[in-house]
Amino acid sequence: MSNNKFKEFKSLFIPSDIMPISMILIGIIISLFISEIAIKLIGVSISILGVVVLLMKLTTRMSSSVETKFKSNPPPNFKITVKKSPEAVRQVIENYSGDIEDKETKSEKEDSQQPIEVKKTVKNTMGDEEGFRILKKDKKDVTENKPEEEKIIPVENNKEEINKNQNKEVETKITNASNFKTPNRFRKREINIPTQGLLEEMPILKEQPDKEFEFFINRILMAIRSVSNTRTAAYFFYNEHKNEIILNSFATESKTVINKKSKFVAGNDIISQIARSMKPEILTDINPAAELDLLPYYSSNSGTNSFIGIPVIYDKNVIGVLTADSKHSDAYDTVMVNFLSHFAKLISGLIRSYSDKYDLAQDSKYLRAFNQIEETIHSHSNNLVYDELVNNFDKLFNSRNVYSILLDDSKTNYIIKSVAKTENADFERDFVFNNDNSILSECIDTKEDIYLLNPDSDLIRINVGEDMSSGFFYVIPMSTDIDTYGAIAIEGKDGTNLDRNEREFIKSLVSKASNIIENNHLIEMIKTGFDKDPESGLLTEKSIENEIEKEISRITNFNYSSSLVSISFDKYKSIDDQDERINDTILKFINNSLDSTLDKLDLKGVLDNNLIIILSGKNAQSSKLWAERIRNKIASESLYLADKRYNITVSVGICELERNSSCNNSIQNVNDALEVSKEKTNTVSVYS
Repeated sequence: MSNNKFKEFKSLFIPSDIMPISMILIGIIISLFISEIAIKLIGVSISILGVVVLLMKLTTRMSSSVETKFKSNPPPNFKITVKKSPEAVRQVIENYSGDIEDKETKSEKEDSQQPIEVKKTVKNTMGDEEGFRILKKDKKDVTENKPEEEKIIPVENNKEEINKNQNKEVETKITNASNFKTPNRFRKREINIPTQGLLEEMPILKEQPDKEFEFFINRILMAIRSVSNTRTAAYFFYNEHKNEIILNSFATESKTVINKKSKFVAGNDIISQIARSMKPEILTDINPAAELDLLPYYSSNSGTNSFIGIPVIYDKNVIGVLTADSKHSDAYDTVMVNFLSHFAKLISGLIRSYSDKYDLAQDSKYLRAFNQIEETIHSHSNNLVYDELVNNFDKLFNSRNVYSILLDDSKTNYIIKSVAKTENADFERDFVFNNDNSILSECIDTKEDIYLLNPDSDLIRINVGEDMSSGFFYVIPMSTDIDTYGAIAIEGKDGTNLDRNEREFIKSLVSKASNIIENNHLIEMIKTGFDKDPESGLLTEKSIENEIEKEISRITNFNYSSSLVSISFDKYKSIDDQDERINDTILKFINNSLDSTLDKLDLKGVLDNNLIIILSGKNAQSSKLWAERIRNKIASESLYLADKRYNITVSVGICELERNSSCNNSIQNVNDALEVSKEKTNTVSVYS
């Protein structure tokens, strides 16, 4: 038996063992030195009884002792404050520093104080090409292998003999090396362990740093449980701004009693106190009545007697707490504090790496989305821009659905242009609606983005009939300094949200897309020479005046008839004619009613806030018949303004263009006829 094993065996005995040892010795003496058989039996019985008592005591001590196969570094000189309360006995580590950038200066000093060993260089007596060394040489070999006298052999005489001698020497050396046996200076012992855990491969988690972080945390918790008498090891995130404790990962043998609720409000539990104080704590003698108050991650009493918690510090702020608990009393001490502190620093380093990797992955996704939107510039298609926006936002964020919503030509109605997920969409593509009481309309009117987390079910986000399931709702206007084109609406899934950086990215991408849409409008205007409004197709005032002059020249030279028609809507008290937006809406409503009635040679434009039409090849009488059909058609249709239904009527003035007349005279004549119709309302008048 070695000295170490003898010392371990000796440490099992205590002074109270004198009694059973004495019983054994007395029994042996009686059985050996007393001749009477009855007394000898009594002595044997006493010895057996003493052996049984001694074995029972030794067995109890051996089962309660834990044999460790490694020697850990001695723990730092912690300053411990013991606080006794009805809930438990608390040991608070006062001088703990768990920042990953802290260095242990004590170990550096010890390293500097150790003597420096000077290594003596050993001269190599062997050739560079030889692959072995002579470790021992007997004197007998030296005497027997004396060098022979040198023989002088002419070089030109026999070179082959020299080569043969050299080859024989090399073969002899190789044979000696193969026969050489190294001395056995160690003991070898095979340990049969399952290789399943050793052969487990790290999962490839590209662009998923959160899953990778969770994988490493689980391995750390399993390592803590494997080297300590721990029932549950867990890691909690601490959100100081929201005052929340979040259960991130745990490894336990009692999954049934773990609270399935992952978030807790930071209160008087021991995890919250450790996070706020930034000091490790050890709990012993935990009162069963206070167990659930101290350990909120358990759903029922589980007989916890010991607990240890270490704060995880990142940039001098607590971001989490590493915990372990046990059913055994006094299961943790300062050695365990020092042991867990290394894991806490490792977690802090993982979070630093996870944050950098997550930011890099997000930046890569954002850059890819910007490039995809940038590529739509060359297509000059606004529909492609809307589709790319919706698809990118659906891929990047945990959304329930994404919509691109446009304003129609009247700037009052909304059109669903693109939908990310048509299978569960509340509104179909090309759906037209008008709702001024929605969050969408407020966003477009104010040109400000609106973000709501779990909005009230009484609010109308886009339009009536939408799914009011909980989740975030974010709407961003598609506007520039010149005009507003619509909005992007993102509906989040239940329990999800968007942080400030994500919302800033969405705004910047929508702004980029809005500029592309505006650029496409400007290109269209350049192509048309700024003669037409690209949305309505109406000629501008200058353009319509030029066309009237051209038409007068044509009827003068080619001897045919043409008419000029001016249309204005009748103004009633129920319609606020001071609202420019309403006026534009009504004019565009009338303009849309004209499209199906005009010929290809007919021209239409805007003049003095009235619609003006050049009916080429029609005299005054034919123009009047056409105008009557238009007047009846508009009067029979309904227009919705601010959720109210209106029947619009129009007044029409007509004048036939005269040969060799001027543009101004023709415009004055048609305006005079229009004034007559306005006085009567819903009338067609011809200038004569």
